[in-house]
Amino acid sequence: MLETSNAVARHDSHQFQYGVGADYAFLEPGKFLGLTPSIYGDFHGVARDGGHVDTYAGGLALRTVTKDGSWSPYVGAGVGIYGGSVRDNFGGRYVNRIGGKVFAGIDAPCGLFLQFFYDGAGDIRKAHTGGPGLELGIRF
Repeated sequence: MLETSNAVARHDSHQFQYGVGADYAFLEPGKFLGLTPSIYGDFHGVARDGGHVDTYAGGLALRTVTKDGSWSPYVGAGVGIYGGSVRDNFGGRYVNRIGGKVFAGIDAPCGLFLQFFYDGAGDIRKAHTGGPGLELGIRF
């Protein structure tokens, strides 16, 4: 039987991460400076040992145009309002800040996409409210 060697490692090894998001392109692709503007909403959370670090975000994003019916890479960035909620042994804290995200991915001809992102708005009392991630999604 293997166990983690100290309290910090043990604490960090008992965590569950989750997230969900939505992105809505409100103009026809490519009609705004050759880019696709959209509004987005994201939620990312980490739960561990009865506490949590959650990030809620909403904002505006721009991304390069993808081509329908073919494999198409893209890049983009967004800025918005990010709320961070932390609950731990010291109680709960909530902070709203301006934050952002950058992302790169590839659209498949079937409507699926794979995307790497980095998002967040800094730290709330040493609890990081964002970071890197990889997501699989569908465009419709």
